[in-house]
Amino acid sequence: MKILNEGYENEVRNKLGVTEDELSDEELQSKFIYSPAELKVIKRIPDYEEIEDEEELMALELAVIIQICLDLCPTMSNRMNIEESTLDIRWKKAKVNWDEVYNRLSGELEDILSLISSVDIITYYDLPIAEKITFPRDPMGGVS
Repeated sequence: MKILNEGYENEVRNKLGVTEDELSDEELQSKFIYSPAELKVIKRIPDYEEIEDEEELMALELAVIIQICLDLCPTMSNRMNIEESTLDIRWKKAKVNWDEVYNRLSGELEDILSLISSVDIITYYDLPIAEKITFPRDPMGGVS
């Protein structure tokens, strides 16, 4: 881990509003969960290693935590046990709209990143996505 510190697992669960039974430490400690989130944040803050201010370092770590949550949101409905029953007890958990959670956390991520001012932050508009989009077809009328 380049940015995250010990104990980030609880912060992820708190942001998502889930318990350890629903999202375990082992799942969150998988490099396939935290590494992509760190890489996405590093892509937006290439000079993150130059940050020295404690508050900005906390904001940096929180950005990765929120990115983990964003990455998990699409899979959370499959991970959650909505209804459980035994012979004696039956309960149903309120359904969560994970799209709304994703949208809320997306805004929160941008707010957190705006707290970092000692290094440049790349906005989504600056990312080179457009360079990768190609249209392999002939122009209208077939004339090039």
